[in-house]
Amino acid sequence: MISGQLSPRLFRKLPPRVCVSLKNIVDEDFLYAGHIFLGFSKCGRYVLSYTSSSGDDDFSFYIYHLYWWEFNVHSKLKLVRQVRLFQDEEIYSDLYLTVCEWPSDASKVIVFGFK
Repeated sequence: MISGQLSPRLFRKLPPRVCVSLKNIVDEDFLYAGHIFLGFSKCGRYVLSYTSSSGDDDFSFYIYHLYWWEFNVHSKLKLVRQVRLFQDEEIYSDLYLTVCEWPSDASKVIVFGFK
C-alpha cells in the first residue's frame, strides 16, 4: 500500500556485511563510461544505472540508456539488460533521471527525465 509516509528505519547503521564499495563490484571501464548508478531494484537482485551521451556539436541530441546489472556481493556486476530511453524523442539538454518500479508489477518501470 502506498501511503505517502516514510517507513521507520530497520537499522540505525548498516551492518558492515551488507556494505560494499562500488569499486569492488563494478569494472572500471563502466565507471569511466559515465554510468550513473541509481541503486537496487525492489527485489534487491539488480542494480540500476544509466548513461547519457551526445555528439560534439551544438546540434546533436542526448541519448540515454538504462541498464540492469545482476548483483552478487562476492563478484563484479553482470550486465543483464540494456534499453534505450526516450527513443523517439530528440533531447537537446542534459536531463536528471528518476526511475521507479511499478508498485504491483516488478516487470514495469517508470522513467522520468527533467531538466
